[in-house]
Amino acid sequence: MFSKSLFLVVVLIAGSLFTSAGQEPNVTVTGTVVDWQYARAIETTIVFKSAGETREVKVDKAGEYKVDLPPGRYLVTARAPGFLDRRVKLQLEPTTSRVLNLMLDVQPQNFHCPKNAICL
Repeated sequence: MFSKSLFLVVVLIAGSLFTSAGQEPNVTVTGTVVDWQYARAIETTIVFKSAGETREVKVDKAGEYKVDLPPGRYLVTARAPGFLDRRVKLQLEPTTSRVLNLMLDVQPQNFHCPKNAICL
């Protein structure tokens, strides 16, 4: 009975070692989100989407963010009120960290200039 229990414990420990050894470490992605004048876009939400993972992160009061993600290909979308969405593709290799800074473009305003008027 004791030998069967010991064998089971050894098998479970060995199985967990092989499982964790096959997993690649997460990659830390950091960055800053700014507008065209390099002002921090503090109301930005960034979505990292891959085949098996979707992660959403909000920037802090300094316009900065940090997220840990598994290696792989991601479509990154940054959204903020008054700005156009910024989309970029990101390939994460199993490294220690990656910097992804994003610049958002101001959303154009619907402006109508009346006929025969001078509009600036």
